[in-house]
Amino acid sequence: MHLTNIIQIIMPLKAAIDIGTNSTRLLIASQERTRITPVTFVDSVTRLGENFDGKGNLTAPAMQRVIDALLKYKNMIVQAGVAETIVFATSATREAANGAAFIAEIARQTGFNCRVISGLEEARLSFKGVISDIPVAKDCVVCDVGGGSTEFVYTNSSTEPHVTSLKIGSRRAITRFIRNDPMTEDEMRQIVTDIKDELHQHLPGLTPQACISVGGTATTLAMIDNKISCDNQEKAHNKILKLKNLEIIIRELFVKTIQERKQIIGLHPDRADVIITGAIIVRSILEHFKLDECRVSLRDLLFGVMLPD
Repeated sequence: MHLTNIIQIIMPLKAAIDIGTNSTRLLIASQERTRITPVTFVDSVTRLGENFDGKGNLTAPAMQRVIDALLKYKNMIVQAGVAETIVFATSATREAANGAAFIAEIARQTGFNCRVISGLEEARLSFKGVISDIPVAKDCVVCDVGGGSTEFVYTNSSTEPHVTSLKIGSRRAITRFIRNDPMTEDEMRQIVTDIKDELHQHLPGLTPQACISVGGTATTLAMIDNKISCDNQEKAHNKILKLKNLEIIIRELFVKTIQERKQIIGLHPDRADVIITGAIIVRSILEHFKLDECRVSLRDLLFGVMLPD
């Protein structure tokens, strides 16, 4: 009997779909209390936030790319015999003027009931996913660098967790600042200044002793750093990404065109445009908190949304 069928007999399968600014992801897994066993994971770069800077409408081609991915995922979910499916959308959808219309179109074309989650809920779900697998130190920040926003949960033994969502993201930075390929020194400075201003304004005075980073950006950077091929993404889990290594990666990305970046081991070709802005965000976060490394976790909000409160 196939492993999926055996797991399904023991524990019904659940599915979670994350419609993000840069990618649309599917996780099919079995869940028993706080234990989640992945069965299938698919990450499609759908670029919902392409040419969208947080104002106006999502474009028709971008929305259709997401819906096409959802229809593919629906077939996979049906074939796997999934008992429950959770679908949610994040930054780009919640900010777009036509976000509600997009959610209605998803329901019409796919039958999925998709809800839009807030930035704070996004942060909490990412934190739940992380702590289901990695013990979190008492002074630790968990960050999720996405395409349209970056979420933070800071834990301290003497206070309640500090949860925030900032409008900095890899796709958003491209739309706002980059006009050249490769980017120019001036574009780099504009991005760095914008990120640092956001961090200083919204996260002053926090002093974490450790950082755990989740999401596609962190995973990709760990894969590049360790030369992990794109079909072995799970090997990036729990890797340590050193700031000094991140600096080397950024310098390599900076001098290459998008086409040239596609040849880098560990970098999926569809992420070749956004990886440099994502890397700059991660570097800025580590510098802001005066940390020289972060731990990478593959257990993010896709896992967190499956867990009980």
